[in-house]
Amino acid sequence: MANYVNSIRGRPKLVYDNHLFTYVKMTKDELHAIWVCEKRDVCTGRVWTQGKEGEVVKVVRGHNHAAQAGRPEAVRTINGIKERAVATHEAPQQILATAVAEIHANVAALLPRKDSLKRVIRSARNAGDAPAIPRDVQDLILPQEYKEIAVNGIIQQFLFYDSEAELLPGRMLIFSTPENLLLLSRSREWFADGTFSTAPSLFQQIYTLHVVQYNSVIPVVYALLPNKTRATYVKFLRELKRIQVGLQPSELMMDFEQAAIQAFELEFPQLRITGCFFHLTQSIWRARARVDMNKIMNLLGGFE
Repeated sequence: MANYVNSIRGRPKLVYDNHLFTYVKMTKDELHAIWVCEKRDVCTGRVWTQGKEGEVVKVVRGHNHAAQAGRPEAVRTINGIKERAVATHEAPQQILATAVAEIHANVAALLPRKDSLKRVIRSARNAGDAPAIPRDVQDLILPQEYKEIAVNGIIQQFLFYDSEAELLPGRMLIFSTPENLLLLSRSREWFADGTFSTAPSLFQQIYTLHVVQYNSVIPVVYALLPNKTRATYVKFLRELKRIQVGLQPSELMMDFEQAAIQAFELEFPQLRITGCFFHLTQSIWRARARVDMNKIMNLLGGFE
């Protein structure tokens, strides 16, 4: 039985006997469509169908290679990714994760690389007149689906704070879930980390808080921050204390960002703060890069 799918470029493809065919043209009498194997450079497989969307009526030539059983499903998955990109405001990573979770591993192995699929999502959204990526944080409008999250099939609040209505330099967003906030309030040991390289272009950093759960360290709060000033960290912590009353951490492991350390000391005076060894080594190397090591070696008597 014949089936039809669209290629990445939106062109029709025929699925027949687990092979994919590319449309060539109609016959002179306009009654039949001519299709050739998508591997036409190496295969002469050719069939005719009744019209452009009918059943196969003639196999002109067979294939010289075995069919890839998962290939048609991989093409359908790509089409589903494009449809979801146009229909939702979900992040590309979320769209891809959802798509891969719904297919067999053998099919997932036939999908294009992740960066190629992200380009497919961008192209689909551009063609579908999706909202443009904002150039200024003041133009950032969060759709409702970004403010909520599905946990075990239940829609829960995800965005807990947005500074949009406040007269603040930049914009601050705080994300979590009711369950994660409860974990944070019950935990006496916290871990904090700021990441700059993966932050969206409108924000300077992603700041996360983690706790220990089931012998693993898991993230429970995500914040998009406009900068790394002491005032911003203080604002973040005060909003967090307002969102979840009763936070009483006793120990915190974090990097050596002085502004963040001062903010935690101000908002949680009882807190014992320790530095992360990984970030310590990074700080040492940054300091080493600023120092002329040759001069130091000369002062120490010269090492060869």
